[in-house]
Amino acid sequence: MKNYLFSIISLTAFSGLFFSFILKEDEFPKPIGFVNDYENILSSHEEFKLERQLKVHEKQTTNQIVIVSTSTILKYKNMRDYSLALANHWGVGTKELDNGILIMISKSKREIQIQNGEGIVDKLTDYETKKIIDSLMIPAFKNINYYEGLHLGINAIIEEVE
Repeated sequence: MKNYLFSIISLTAFSGLFFSFILKEDEFPKPIGFVNDYENILSSHEEFKLERQLKVHEKQTTNQIVIVSTSTILKYKNMRDYSLALANHWGVGTKELDNGILIMISKSKREIQIQNGEGIVDKLTDYETKKIIDSLMIPAFKNINYYEGLHLGINAIIEEVE
């Protein structure tokens, strides 16, 4: 069994920030839905189950949680900057409430980043997000079970924000 170490990058709210290095719109991937598995780490059935869970959560709360797996950060210097720019570009969360959460993971880079919108940070702090990543997500990822890590992490996130 291989052990994967995931580095945790600092957590940042993504509302209203200006980037002097904004990419052209066509350089970002197009969103597929709540689950955007560009690195193919999930089975179709796992994607379906996560997508359904996230749709139900949005319908009940208006909070949007989006998952992105990627092997590239384009022209950005780190995953934190890329995930922040992508969350802003896609408009994760409602504009009025800024209640979006973007979970970005990279199997190939062995990194995870969670971006919380300003409307979420009172309910889900950086400390709580780091705790969820460290105690629930990374242990499953180390066992190469990305679905379990995402599922456990999303359950904990939903519990915090509801």
